[in-house]
Amino acid sequence: MVDERPNGSKTSRQVIDDICDDCPRYCTLREVLCIAGIMNDRTFEQFKCIDIFKYEQSAKEERDIGWEEAARRWVDRGYAAKFARVYVAGIKAREIYDAVMERTVTLKLP
Repeated sequence: MVDERPNGSKTSRQVIDDICDDCPRYCTLREVLCIAGIMNDRTFEQFKCIDIFKYEQSAKEERDIGWEEAARRWVDRGYAAKFARVYVAGIKAREIYDAVMERTVTLKLP
């Protein structure tokens, strides 16, 4: 399902549901993403991958590294470039993330 936005951009409800799958029953992020509709699915998926990366790095370092640091490391370590190579529309963010991190994964087209 694709939602039409007044500015002509499109946001897939399925992508937003994937990104917010860890959220509690009410998710502020989901509401903002649905209302704003200013980014494409690829950008949403990459944000989710950076969020997973931030969580893993923060746990490893036993401190919150923050969004800016996570995004900087994501780019500096070449993960953004890997994301661009492995991204396939319709694949869940966790599968894309595992492919970026070169974990054993086979991406299956939807």
